[in-house]
Amino acid sequence: ALEEDKQAHKVVQLYETLQTRHSVMVVGGTSGGKSVVINTLKNAQTKLGLATHLFTINPKAQTVNELYGVMDNDTREWNDGLFSNIFRKMNKKAEKGEERRYVLFDGDVDAVWIENMNSVMDDNKVLTLPNSERIDLRTPQCSLLFEVGDLVHASPATVSRCGMVYVDPKNLPPEAYLWKWRTETFKDEPEKGAIFGKFFEAYVSRCIEFVLEGVNVDGTITNPCDMIIPITRMNMASQLCMIIESLLPNLEKINEEKELECVFLFALVWSIGSVVVDSHRKRFDKFVKAITNCKVVDNNGNPDAFMPAGSYPKAETLYEYFFDTESHQWKSWENVVPEFEPPADGKFSSILVPTIDTERYSYLLEKILNIQKPVLFVGEAGTAKSVIIHNYLNKKVSQASKDFANLTINFSSRTTSMDVQRTIEDNIEKRIGDTYGPLSGKRLHIFVDDLHMPRFDIYGTQQPIALLKLLIEQRGLYERGVPDKIDWKNIISLDFVAGMVPSGGRSITDPRFVSNFNCFNITFPSEVSLHTIYNSILMNHLKPFNEEVRTVGEKLTEVTLSLYQHIVDKLRPTPSKFHYIFNLRDLSRIYEGLCLTSSDAVNTPQALVRLWRNECIRIFHDRLISREDKSEVGEKISNLVQKHFSEHSNAVMQNPLVFGDFMDVGEKMPLRLYQDMGHYSDIKELVDNQLIAYNEIHEKQMNLVMFEDALEHLCRIHRIIRMDRGHALLVGVGGSGKQSLTALAAFLAGYEVFTINICRGYGDSHFREDMKLLYNKLGMENKKMVFQFTDAHVLDEGFLEYLNNMLTTGMIPALFEDEEKDPLCSSVSKEVKAAGMVETKENCWNYYVDKCRDNLHVVLAMSPAGDTLRKRCRNFPGLINCSTIDWFTPWPAQALEAVADKFLEEVDVPEDHRSNIIAHMIKVHLSVSDFSKRYEAELRRHNYVTPKNYLDYITMYKRMLDEKREDVDAKSEKLTNGLSMLLKAANEVAVMKKELNKTKVVVQAKTVEVNKLLVDISQNTAEAVQQRSASIAKDKELSVQTAKIEEQKKIAEVELAEAEPILQAAEDALNNLDRADITQMKSFANPHEFVKDVGKCIVILLSKQEPSWKNAKGLMGDVNFIKKLQQYDKTQLTGSKINQIKKLKTKNGSGFNPQGLMSKSSAAAGMLTWIEAIINYYKVFKSVEPKRRQVASAQKKLKISMKELSDIKKQLEDLENKISKLNENLQKREAEANELKERAETMERKLTKANKLIEGLSSERTRWSQEIENLKEIRKQLVGDCLLASAFMCYTGAFTIAFRNEMIYKLWKSDLSEKSIPNNDKFSVNSILTNDVQTAQWESEGLPSDEVSIQNGILTHRAHKFPLCIDPQLQALEWIKEREGKELVIRSFNDNFMRQLETACRNGNPFLFENVDEFIDPIIEPILDMNVSGKNRKVVLGEEEIDVDDNFRLYLCTRLSNPHYSPEICGKTQVINYSVTFDGLQEQLLNSVVNHERPELEEDRKNLVQQKSKNKALLIGFEENILRELNASGNTSLIENDDLIQTLEDTKDKVQEIQQKLIKAAETTQAIATAREAYRTAAKRGSILFFVMASLSNINSMYEYSLSSFMTDIFEFSLQQSEHSKMLDGRLDNIIEYLTYRAYSYTCNGLFEKHKITFSLLLTIKILEGDNIMVQDELDFFLKGNISLQELENEKPFDWLSEQGWKDMHRLAEIIPGYENIVTDVMQNEKVWKAWYDIDACETQEFPMGYGDERFTIFQKMCLLRCFRVDRIVRAVSQFIMKYMRSEKYVKPPVLNYQDIFNGSTNISPIVCMISPGYDPAGDIIKLAEKMQKRYKSVSLGQGQGAKALDMLTKGMQKGYWVVLQNCRLLVKWM
Repeated sequence: ALEEDKQAHKVVQLYETLQTRHSVMVVGGTSGGKSVVINTLKNAQTKLGLATHLFTINPKAQTVNELYGVMDNDTREWNDGLFSNIFRKMNKKAEKGEERRYVLFDGDVDAVWIENMNSVMDDNKVLTLPNSERIDLRTPQCSLLFEVGDLVHASPATVSRCGMVYVDPKNLPPEAYLWKWRTETFKDEPEKGAIFGKFFEAYVSRCIEFVLEGVNVDGTITNPCDMIIPITRMNMASQLCMIIESLLPNLEKINEEKELECVFLFALVWSIGSVVVDSHRKRFDKFVKAITNCKVVDNNGNPDAFMPAGSYPKAETLYEYFFDTESHQWKSWENVVPEFEPPADGKFSSILVPTIDTERYSYLLEKILNIQKPVLFVGEAGTAKSVIIHNYLNKKVSQASKDFANLTINFSSRTTSMDVQRTIEDNIEKRIGDTYGPLSGKRLHIFVDDLHMPRFDIYGTQQPIALLKLLIEQRGLYERGVPDKIDWKNIISLDFVAGMVPSGGRSITDPRFVSNFNCFNITFPSEVSLHTIYNSILMNHLKPFNEEVRTVGEKLTEVTLSLYQHIVDKLRPTPSKFHYIFNLRDLSRIYEGLCLTSSDAVNTPQALVRLWRNECIRIFHDRLISREDKSEVGEKISNLVQKHFSEHSNAVMQNPLVFGDFMDVGEKMPLRLYQDMGHYSDIKELVDNQLIAYNEIHEKQMNLVMFEDALEHLCRIHRIIRMDRGHALLVGVGGSGKQSLTALAAFLAGYEVFTINICRGYGDSHFREDMKLLYNKLGMENKKMVFQFTDAHVLDEGFLEYLNNMLTTGMIPALFEDEEKDPLCSSVSKEVKAAGMVETKENCWNYYVDKCRDNLHVVLAMSPAGDTLRKRCRNFPGLINCSTIDWFTPWPAQALEAVADKFLEEVDVPEDHRSNIIAHMIKVHLSVSDFSKRYEAELRRHNYVTPKNYLDYITMYKRMLDEKREDVDAKSEKLTNGLSMLLKAANEVAVMKKELNKTKVVVQAKTVEVNKLLVDISQNTAEAVQQRSASIAKDKELSVQTAKIEEQKKIAEVELAEAEPILQAAEDALNNLDRADITQMKSFANPHEFVKDVGKCIVILLSKQEPSWKNAKGLMGDVNFIKKLQQYDKTQLTGSKINQIKKLKTKNGSGFNPQGLMSKSSAAAGMLTWIEAIINYYKVFKSVEPKRRQVASAQKKLKISMKELSDIKKQLEDLENKISKLNENLQKREAEANELKERAETMERKLTKANKLIEGLSSERTRWSQEIENLKEIRKQLVGDCLLASAFMCYTGAFTIAFRNEMIYKLWKSDLSEKSIPNNDKFSVNSILTNDVQTAQWESEGLPSDEVSIQNGILTHRAHKFPLCIDPQLQALEWIKEREGKELVIRSFNDNFMRQLETACRNGNPFLFENVDEFIDPIIEPILDMNVSGKNRKVVLGEEEIDVDDNFRLYLCTRLSNPHYSPEICGKTQVINYSVTFDGLQEQLLNSVVNHERPELEEDRKNLVQQKSKNKALLIGFEENILRELNASGNTSLIENDDLIQTLEDTKDKVQEIQQKLIKAAETTQAIATAREAYRTAAKRGSILFFVMASLSNINSMYEYSLSSFMTDIFEFSLQQSEHSKMLDGRLDNIIEYLTYRAYSYTCNGLFEKHKITFSLLLTIKILEGDNIMVQDELDFFLKGNISLQELENEKPFDWLSEQGWKDMHRLAEIIPGYENIVTDVMQNEKVWKAWYDIDACETQEFPMGYGDERFTIFQKMCLLRCFRVDRIVRAVSQFIMKYMRSEKYVKPPVLNYQDIFNGSTNISPIVCMISPGYDPAGDIIKLAEKMQKRYKSVSLGQGQGAKALDMLTKGMQKGYWVVLQNCRLLVKWM
């Protein structure tokens, strides 16, 4: 009655509170009666005539935007929210009388959604929406109610606005519920109700107290029972009632109390004891048996023993029995377990072996669902929760498919309430009005698996759980996703079943939600059950096998369970081994593998055991990540084999162990026997052939080296995807071969590979469309598909939610709309019918999903780096639960060797060094992994080494070696040619000197000859004049005679010319004669008579022999026969010869002619033509001959006269010729003399020039000779130097300079020397990869000149991958901007960069991504990979194929100081650590301070740097010009080429001029450096200060300071504000003092108070370290103490000493001179030390026994103080700081002063105020603005205020006023 009064009083309290408050919160724990109180008030008011309406909302079941509405920023379209819609409607005026309308917020209160209600809950009573709509709350008609469990996240402002009614669960005991349920349930059977009332009174309270409080039977208190999930008293009572209610149909005929008590005990165990953990079930069972009145029956463990009503079994717990109401006795669950029957379809996934657990939990599930109540199974992973539920639900549907349907929803961390609602709505339809229900009028069983998985928001709410809570409690949902349609939907005919694992350390699922379920703890099956399950499966499979194999098979299950238990015990999951979760799924996978084989492949015991070993290795061993863990499993398997199968152990343990079914894959109809694949060599040959076949049919070629490890992984992947519904999780760093091996494995299996193609803006809709395409291939096309999904594809974690559903259920919820499902269902309708199923849409769809699931194999390729994979596997359990894991460990040495050997086989390296080169490469690669671990341990920075780096290393080495050899060979050739030209010129000069001396002698002799000739010429000229007169007279006389003779001659020639055509015809005939024809004619033994006569004619004409055929043949045999005919002297013709020929002609008649003879001999015909021409010629000749003779006679006379004239002329001519020759000789001698003279002069000039040039190039000649020899040696050393240089390029970018130097110069170079690989003893990265000219150019472009910056420049400039610069100080960004100039395109990933990037690719422009964070947009991966196709360098970027110009360059720059990039990104980019170094920053600060103090000096330095760079470039260019000119001269003589000599001479002069400039520049540089060095102390202090500030981020990530702000706000500010001094030392002291305190005060403004003294100490220590005062060992001791793990020999002597202090004292004695005897002194002088120890401020007093005298520094004294009084260290530290900083201001942080902050700020550095609760700096800032007469604007940020604030900022920058942004925390993303 008291409790009833309290509950009724709460109704009154609520009513009264609503009279005074329009916002009321009903607060209290679950099952306290809050809902009852609210509903009672509602019903009471309605009954009293005040109509009351309740609008229930769970505010956390949807997003805030869905709750209040949202304005589209682009379209300005308003989408109404759920609450805004309800609020608007409820505040309309009531149409019928007075009403009460309450909005009930039944859900958690948090600081987000409730803050938007403040204006409604306060006196304003107005709801202001983001679209500026204001809705008034109409009171008292409308009020707000909040039903919440607690107010943990409610702000004081919220609480103060509401009335409060607290409902204490203690005020509603379970008895009230039990009484109500009993009264209503047994209202028709009061007697039975009374019996149960008696049971309730006797058992319920005591059992609940025992479970929750640990109250024993005798009233003593012990530990409460552990529960797998916390539930309340009321939950236990209600579940008890539900179980009894579910059993009521069986109790209709039972009225006997003892039978009812047995039923009650059964219900009691499975309600109050339902969630008790397995280890405590016996405790609870014992308690129940102790308080019951039933008798004990000792059944001795016999499950068949009779145990009647009124008794209970002794041997087992009540959990192992149920009360059978038909036989009226307790029965063991074991008795009702049916025999195992293999599934009809033969699929392993369909197997379910009945056990005690399956029958027990299926029974409970059935009973609860029969009364339409929710059920929750809670148990660890692998306890078969899902299997039991699925089996029961499927069985239920198969038995009554017209009445029931199933829906499975798998939760993950990314599941949202919208996902859940969309899935449910996809399976319901409208019934009538606002009522909805499952399709076809069925009842829908909704199974929610992994109920615990949805992520908790920051306020501890799981959104999907909030939605389900609303659905289960209110039996409906609000419409979502449809604008302006927010209606309530009543949903009927739903049953809920859920499964989850216990929460463990995570937040607990909402108890208010769990209270709606009947909860059961699903325990892990017993070993007997496990043996039954798996032995049944295996032995059923082995039925066709021989007896020996079956005998061995009987042992395997026991051995497997032993191995499993060992692994579970030894290999526990840890954060780094999160996937070490072994459960029944793994055992099932082993047996699935065993069931793959056939009796053909496994026909011996050892073959079966070997197969078993393989399956265990595949499931347990392949996922392990450490050598120790693998050894643990391997040894256990070996021991088990030796123990149980010793006779087969040798064969079983033989390696390699590789099974597969692709041995006959190359055949037309492969059998696909799953069998032992043999040795690696056999597998490799087969795989290599298949790889060739793959490359023949695929456009994208794969050049794979199939080393042993790769073959192993290939077979593992192939095995997984060949299994029924097999999915793989491949874990390994990028470049391990996961994707390539998957593609090849799919090819071997005959499957297609499907991947998604990433494009810009790829999101949820794109992914769903791709999945539709995949499922069309799987179902409609019935293709076996491998869906390959990688890290790079996870653009949205929501994609993994889809993957999780694909793995667990085979389908993505609500992927297809109803109209899209129709063609898919139609495609399988025939198959459905053939399977004996009814062709309903539901059956067709389920069949289609199963078909897709059977054809789908998901292969996930993930990286293990960081904790991303761990979080994903935790958030999406299907990734591990539904896949087989293959962990790709780093490539072993054998793999590295095989790859290097393959790719270096064509590289020209010395064969005796080849093996050592490969060994060195392997060592380099493996060593970088070790260095990366050290790097992370020491500096907490991450670097990853992947196989991609190794492949890049090999490629880089090959390319660099070729390039360097080409450069060396080209340079050597140029130098050799140039040197040979100089040597040749020197030889020519020596020869020319000799020739010059000889020429001078000849010139003198020639001069004497010329003088003598002049005398002879004058004498002969006089004689010639006389003879010329006589000759002229004689010539006139003969002219007359000659004219007469010529006239007669012309007459004769005219007649003779008539014969010319005849002769021409003869010649033509002869020309047509062919030697072959004549030979043929001659060969005739007895030719035709005509032919013989032609031959006789020839004999007559050509010889004096007898005309005969024989003689004719003789003439024709002469090789010159035709020539004799052609040259025949016609003047030798005589009449006799002509007559003889005519006689022959007359004899033969008219037929003797050329035409007639042609048919007999063409040669004879041609000769006859010639003969006839000779005869005709003779006719003409005979008439002309007399005339010719007459002319000849006259000519003879004329000839005599002419001879006389000729003699005269001859004499004259001889005389004139003599004179002419003398003149010619004279001219020749004069010319020769002049030529020799000129030649001598030319030689003289050339010798002078050549001598000058050779002397000028003599130094080059010597240097070139030496350089040629050096180049020969360098070429030999390139083998090793390129190994070092390429390793530097590929591995060291992410490391600091210290790590780089250790790797290159200490480890790798030493290894080269040990392996005797040629290399340069003085090797330097800078010398081989750059030069002085280039570094000077970089320096002039803004790159610092320190070593690490130069190395970074090399990595950026020469990298074959695009650089990713870790650039917190923006040095790389500024340098790249200056270097690339205006062509550089700068964007960020937040911009719309695709078009600009495509343009840059095509045009070859540089492109830079700035402000890159740890996320690299996957859209640019094709560019990072440079996956170019074709000769034209094309790359697929997004959805478009574009050309990539050779000049295109891509840069990525991040401001993050310590980013953590994935191994894939590390492999695809050149990660370069541009973080400033101490020395580098010191140089920059030195430049800054010199520029401020001595600007002219800094200007001179900059000019000098540029001038030196220019001169060095010119110097190199001139030398190249000299060599080029020398090489271009070819075979031309150097001393003969005046232009060449002049060019070389001019060049040499310029070279000497530049060398002089460089010498002078060096002197000037030294002078400037000396002058600059005076300011280094200030620069050094600045560098110290910056690094101290930067190190604060290790304390708190908020403490980040950029170099730019340090330079501007601290360093340059200090230079300007510090006091000037005429003395340099004084000025430097002023700068350093001001700078130090400026840095201190500036930093303290942003530090938490507790960290300020730490900063001061750190500052002091670093300054002392910079002055080499601090001793590192002392500092380490002060910070860490004695960290040795060794036990001390001397135990602590006194209690007042701490254990750690005593231990520290021993370490102190070892490291500080003077403290050697401290331990002994303390032990022997306790009183002295104890007296000092007891002094309150002991650090201010003298240390005992002289340990505080001048021998010791104050820091050493602090170390001693640390051993005694740690509590006084802070005070001692203050004294230490004041002493060394010479001021107490460094231990008294500056007081916050906004004026000082303003004075130290700039207009480009915003001031951020991190405030504590209760303090608002806005008022002080506004006061300062008013004081300084500054204009200001202020805005309080919140929802919808971003645009306003941005506009205010823009105008503020334009107009120059202050902008104050308040409540920035509310718009962090906008900020």
